[in-house]
Amino acid sequence: MKDIPDKVDIVIPVKTKENIKNEFIESVYKEIPVNKLIIIEGGALSTARKKAYEMVSTEWFVFLDDDILIGKDWWKTMTSHIDDDTGAIGGMIAQMHPHLGPYTETVWMFRNPSKLGNPGINNCLMRKEVLKGYNPPKIFWGEDQVLYQYVTKKWKWKKVRVNGFHYIKMHNMIQLGYIYNKLKLYPKRWVVRRFFQIPFVSLFVAIKCHSLKTAFWLASHYLEFLVGWTKGLYS
Repeated sequence: MKDIPDKVDIVIPVKTKENIKNEFIESVYKEIPVNKLIIIEGGALSTARKKAYEMVSTEWFVFLDDDILIGKDWWKTMTSHIDDDTGAIGGMIAQMHPHLGPYTETVWMFRNPSKLGNPGINNCLMRKEVLKGYNPPKIFWGEDQVLYQYVTKKWKWKKVRVNGFHYIKMHNMIQLGYIYNKLKLYPKRWVVRRFFQIPFVSLFVAIKCHSLKTAFWLASHYLEFLVGWTKGLYS
């Protein structure tokens, strides 16, 4: 029988506490057996996640971003994937964005979320033990991939579909691509493959969601990331 935690600490890294909405807090207490709410304010996200190790008092804890709204059975779904070899379980959650949302849903029709690059750190159930010795660079973007690479050296990181919504704030994709290159988060073969996939993926998503605007947005989104990634090769 699985050892399901009775209670867990909740870690919420935020720029400022004023950004936290009552609806978000209500969803947390409704869906998760909360032991302690830990709000880490300001600073780099990588630093905030490192602080969690020192502040968490439960064997398992939850990382939540304040732009997430978890839905019905979130806890039941996440804990059903606990086993002895698993160190983290990331939630694959619906995107509340007019273009990214349709793209994500289309991709999930053909690819299991567990095979995708997004680790789901914004709503993630994690063992406290996996952060032992974690000492990341001070970064604001790409810190989820850095943490993912650290954990998966020794532990499984599962990715599962869960109910809820992500009210995503889009980054500057050129800057994001540049940072990902400098941190060596994606291999060159992944970037090259994405480049050749752009026209096919964009067209398919346009057909699926009946929106050329979404197709153009997606293509420009990819291209901006690739421009930034390439820029990182020569600087």
